Amino acid sequence: MVSTNRAASATSEGEIVANYGATLEVESRTGKSHLCTARRSVENMVCGDRVIWRVADEGRGVIEQRLPRQI
Repeated sequence: MVSTNRAASATSEGEIVANYGATLEVESRTGKSHLCTARRSVENMVCGDRVIWRVADEGRGVIEQRLPRQI
């Protein structure tokens, strides 16, 4: 788990398992799915991308960063 200075929530690593346009589904390392939105600075995400995300308001998530793709 990666810590962050944001108020109340730490970040976690996950994987994009579905892309619904503005909403993405992230599967956490524990296998639980979370509906998330992405920061505007995070672009071009596809299924299989690994991301850093955190829980935001009302249980939804926010994707903070896309990790480098592995070949």
